[in-house]
Amino acid sequence: MPGRLHTLVSFDTDIFTLRTGVLAMTELADRQFRDAIDALWRRDLALAADVLAGEREVNAMHLALDEACARVIARHQPTAVDLREVVGVLHSIGDLERIGDEAKKIASKVPRLGNLDEGRVERVAALAQMASTMIQRAGDAYRQRDPSIASLLHMLDDRVDAERDRLIEDLTRDIERGAASADAASTESLLDMVLIVQSIERVADHAEDLAEYVVAIAVGVDARHGNLPP
Repeated sequence: MPGRLHTLVSFDTDIFTLRTGVLAMTELADRQFRDAIDALWRRDLALAADVLAGEREVNAMHLALDEACARVIARHQPTAVDLREVVGVLHSIGDLERIGDEAKKIASKVPRLGNLDEGRVERVAALAQMASTMIQRAGDAYRQRDPSIASLLHMLDDRVDAERDRLIEDLTRDIERGAASADAASTESLLDMVLIVQSIERVADHAEDLAEYVVAIAVGVDARHGNLPP
């Protein structure tokens, strides 16, 4: 009996470590993303460099949590809801690492950006704010074990997709004008902005995925591909 109690306490401790790790990684990935957008908004090369350097921290946290999941499985051989928890963590940290990757992509383009229409940049920043809000709400969903937030993020992701389409259409029109006037520098900056918009949309997708993993953990339903519970 004492040995069994120790095993249960040890498992609870390990699960608590995973949960706190996911929340810490969520905050880190969101900060990296917001810093990349701030660097874009202010054309801040030093902040962009900090984002590029900070990716190592995201990657290190990803590897540490991945190894922690492997240890939990090896030590405790979890089943049912406990196994769903560990699998949810594995999925979540993968998406969080990819958010860090997208932040790096955005930051790497900041030094190459020339003069851009401030209205376009403002719209890109607003789109990024929507994606950042989604990351934060996904963190809330995980912290509170609230599967209902997945439906909200699904709706927000649709809004992000629609604005992405409008932005890319407008940027493409600007690119065509730049090509017609042989303004190579402007065209390259606009092409980078298209890629930044696509990165922001992917961040929103990853945030939606994070909330869907909470559905799997909380109620055992695979909510990917729009398969949300009623």
